[in-house]
Amino acid sequence: MRELVQTHDWSATPLGPTTQWPASLKVIVALMLDSTEPMVVWWGRESLQIYNDAYAPRVDSGDGVLALGRPAARSWKHGWALLRPQVELILAGQPSTGYVDFLVSIERDGRIEDTFWNYSLTPVRDDGGAVQGVLLISSETTERILTRRRQRTLDFLRHELSSADTIDALGGALDAAVRSNRDDLHGAQLTGLHTVGMGTARTPLHECVTAPEVGIDVDLGIVFRRSPKVAPNADYRLFLEQFTLLVATARHRIDSEALRRAVEAERDRLLLDAPVGAAVMIGEELVYHLVNPIYAMVSGRPASAMVGRPFVEVFPELQGAPVHEQFKVVYRAGEPYVSEPTLVQIHRHGGALDDRYFTYNLAPLRTLAGEVYGLMVIAVDITVQVDSRAEVEKLNVELQAAARAKDEFLALLGHELRNPLAPIVTALELMRMRDSSTQREQVIIRRQVTHLTRLVDDLLDVSRITRGKVELRKEVVDVREVLARAVDMVTPLIAQKNQRLHVDIASAQWYGDPARLAQIVSNLLTNASRYSQPEADIVVRTAVADGELEIEVADNGTGLSADCCRESSSPSRRVSARCMVPSAASGSALRW
Repeated sequence: MRELVQTHDWSATPLGPTTQWPASLKVIVALMLDSTEPMVVWWGRESLQIYNDAYAPRVDSGDGVLALGRPAARSWKHGWALLRPQVELILAGQPSTGYVDFLVSIERDGRIEDTFWNYSLTPVRDDGGAVQGVLLISSETTERILTRRRQRTLDFLRHELSSADTIDALGGALDAAVRSNRDDLHGAQLTGLHTVGMGTARTPLHECVTAPEVGIDVDLGIVFRRSPKVAPNADYRLFLEQFTLLVATARHRIDSEALRRAVEAERDRLLLDAPVGAAVMIGEELVYHLVNPIYAMVSGRPASAMVGRPFVEVFPELQGAPVHEQFKVVYRAGEPYVSEPTLVQIHRHGGALDDRYFTYNLAPLRTLAGEVYGLMVIAVDITVQVDSRAEVEKLNVELQAAARAKDEFLALLGHELRNPLAPIVTALELMRMRDSSTQREQVIIRRQVTHLTRLVDDLLDVSRITRGKVELRKEVVDVREVLARAVDMVTPLIAQKNQRLHVDIASAQWYGDPARLAQIVSNLLTNASRYSQPEADIVVRTAVADGELEIEVADNGTGLSADCCRESSSPSRRVSARCMVPSAASGSALRW
């Protein structure tokens, strides 16, 4: 600019050649051209412009047209209407005057923009001391003013959105924010993503920002109508994106809250209909939000007296109790908990303290941000089961005591039964020595006394009997002798019913417990006699084949059902068993 000032044809202007300039003007221009601050001198009534390099971008166009030596009104155009009165006051003798954040509408990039300035106007005198010009020192504050203004709008919008809980409230907050800043926004309209670019006619003053553009995944866009006096630069776009981000975030919160309320409503509905006691508690005070009928029933309190009240008000008797402390632990730790059967002493239906047993399933409830805000409680009253189990345990103790008494009785009975056996054996021996005419009857009596002695011995072994482990006393015997003993046992019953017993028993050596085998066969013969008509035929026979002894008991009584014997065409009934005949190497066990 120093070079341009020196080469400019000033003679064609009211200032005339630079050699004729007042000394004061030359000094100020020289200082101005060396300054880095934007400065201009407006000289004379036409306010001819002389300025430095820092000021040049404000008035010189990009195509090389300079404002140097031309009236200021041509450069400032719309803004000069505001500046001229201030300049005229200085020319009229007013002292230097400063202005802060002064609004000036200027033309930039083919549009009129509102700009803000800090500047001072200082009189410039000629050699005679008369004020002939004005020195302007200025700095633009538009960016700072717009940033502060837009931040106030964003803060206002954030406050309005904080209480918005519906889409309508969201739109109301947006409209209020637009009304609070008409300098930047002449309108804003919410729209969905599928309608962006449709509907309202778009003009160069319209700009659209969508929620996905600002990183929020919701179906939302905002069509802004900007003020024509605001430059559509990067700063303005950032302001619109920040505006959209606040609205989209609130929309996401509203949608999430609506979804959460729907989920909670469904949860509450399910809990109210649950077949177990269920409740929802809110906050660290564990205020009852929901109580289903079963929970109210097992608690002994109506639901209306519980909902809306803290746990300690509903159950003052449980304040500080383990169950209360456990509820608080789950709420603070945010970890689910399943209790063991727990004794809880509560007043039910206004009565005295009642011992109740519960199992609790506690689950923390969380906000969308993951913070715990309550508990879901599932309570199962197991008092009846606990009492029943205690009763069963009591009965088991009583049964064990009765079993011990029975064992003691059987042991005593065994000893008492054993006492008369010895005199009977002695008397039998004396009969044998004195009278041989009853030899057969003596053999039968001796055989049965021996069997009775064995049974009494088993009765004395109470511990084995109670465990079902009767000791087998095995030996090699003639099976004919064993089965003769069984026939002797049942002969009185068969004779009483005038039945006919056919015995066909082969002589064979057998290894096993003869008393047990005799007892088994006698049981079979007893059943055959009992379930057969008088004068019926009963058969017991044996056969040996391939090392096996087969014992068969048959009768012509009522027989078994077809499902049992699968021989419905046969009216007879037959039961058989097989056991191994002992080999030369070793004895074999009974096999059925």
